[in-house]
Amino acid sequence: MKRFALRSLALLCVLLLSVVLGTWLFLKGSAPRLDGQVALAGLHNPVTVTRDSLGVRSVHAADRQDADRARGFRHAQDRFIQMDLVRRQAAGELSTLVGPG
Repeated sequence: MKRFALRSLALLCVLLLSVVLGTWLFLKGSAPRLDGQVALAGLHNPVTVTRDSLGVRSVHAADRQDADRARGFRHAQDRFIQMDLVRRQAAGELSTLVGPG
């Protein structure tokens, strides 16, 4: 009986760890990339986006059109989840995520 309880506990721990790890990986995949390079279609010149210690973005570009495109991309990347939820709510599709009721 003791051996069965230990095996059950070990299995429960492995399942719990799998769920936590899977959830973390899923949520990490939806987080915006804060470093590295991204190829953005429609830019005429390179654009640099930096963040200060508080997370405030600064966009440095050769012209206003490139700066606006980069700013819109970063805004959409940072607020994707919020914009998707608002879109689903307006379209009446929010229950596909949170269930009926």
